[in-house]
Amino acid sequence: MASPPYPVISLITADVRLARDFLRWMEPYAVVGRVFPSGQALLNDVDGAQTQLLVLTPAAPDLPLGALLRQLRLRGEADAICLDEQGDVATAVEALRAGAIDIVGSPQAELALVRHVQRILGSGLPRSA
Repeated sequence: MASPPYPVISLITADVRLARDFLRWMEPYAVVGRVFPSGQALLNDVDGAQTQLLVLTPAAPDLPLGALLRQLRLRGEADAICLDEQGDVATAVEALRAGAIDIVGSPQAELALVRHVQRILGSGLPRSA
């Protein structure tokens, strides 16, 4: 399968509102935003587009966070950031130990995601047409 022309940013969440917001946040940038209802759905994705940044909420994955991130790394995918809705220290520590590169509080989610997209795209921050 051919690689998509833009970086792929994937979100794992069962929250419909967050999924809609995430896709809206990604619209201005030259990225492909994808939403999956579970970790297994991402792993089973027949489209096979390689995720460069994975965003997930701790409550969403049907697989333990560490197991999901290990499987994605074996496939050559994704830095991961975790959206921490409760500000729970234990969840943040678990995510970092599992390999997450950032923990983001929900109120700062849009700004943090855009900063990570900027890091992936470089300083030019290309915008979509």
